[in-house]
Amino acid sequence: MRKILSLATLSALTIFSCGGGGGGGDSNPNTNNTNICSSPLKTETATKAISLVALSSEILEDTTEIAGELLNSLEDFNLSRGFRGLGNPSFRGMLPLLPKFPIYPPSRSTGYTYTYTCEKGGTIEYNIAQEGDTNLTITGTMNNCEDIDGKYNGNFYLYLEVNEQSDIEYQFDLKNFSFSNNSDWIKGDLSIKSEINFTDNEPTSFEAVLNGDLKFYYEGESEHIQYDNLTYYFYLDDNNDEYLKVNGSIAADCLDGWVSLETIEPLLIDEESDDICPIAYSGKLKIIKGKNESIVVFNEDGSIDIDGKTFSCQDVVNKCE
Repeated sequence: MRKILSLATLSALTIFSCGGGGGGGDSNPNTNNTNICSSPLKTETATKAISLVALSSEILEDTTEIAGELLNSLEDFNLSRGFRGLGNPSFRGMLPLLPKFPIYPPSRSTGYTYTYTCEKGGTIEYNIAQEGDTNLTITGTMNNCEDIDGKYNGNFYLYLEVNEQSDIEYQFDLKNFSFSNNSDWIKGDLSIKSEINFTDNEPTSFEAVLNGDLKFYYEGESEHIQYDNLTYYFYLDDNNDEYLKVNGSIAADCLDGWVSLETIEPLLIDEESDDICPIAYSGKLKIIKGKNESIVVFNEDGSIDIDGKTFSCQDVVNKCE
């Protein structure tokens, strides 16, 4: 999923039309803001917004990996065989996500409780319910669950459903979540609602919608991020190339409020790369903050132009770290 972070070149356009707008604060002022004033965003704001798109895709990857690990901890129920691919949100890299229902014996399908002992101490408490042959609901609590990466706490909700076309919908919520190790920590609430579509048993698109409020400390820097329907949508075109659309809103301390993102042209990404840079090789994003907006263009060479200035991907992706 780090490939998502490869947005390539940004070239800012200014649109000259004035109207109403919103301010800062905890609520998203860009919601229902249809009249945007003419002035462009500050270059620093645009670069920070792109940095947060990159950072948030890593958060999406890490969170879906947690969902995958929670499922893999239920090996006694053969869950891992059906859902192991959930840990990789770039659908091209997934194992086939075709659950074999029923997931576990019918006698365990309603209200079954299971306790998993973690690698270095602590537990995960599971409450498992399966409705029919296509729905699975898991709720539970991580209690000082520690592995090689660190210690986990908090409540979780995981819902999965497979339709007649073998498409998968799932929702993963973390409440009062925290993770910490010797140097870093993250805490807060996060909800991810996703859908994976298949054609001839091959994944063709993946969508994830993020909502939540997270605080974290990483490599000596602290940050507070909020999401309002921030959506990542991956799909394959007729040439089997992988594209990404990013839409929705995000707020952070480094942005001093909310920005909204709209995809004008899908971003062409490199499905083979695990590196953050380059982010993409073509595409356009619009970034909106209050009454101001800029258009970001991603070009083939991996550089990023913002408001007439050229930046390398590396110069941009670390702006909010």
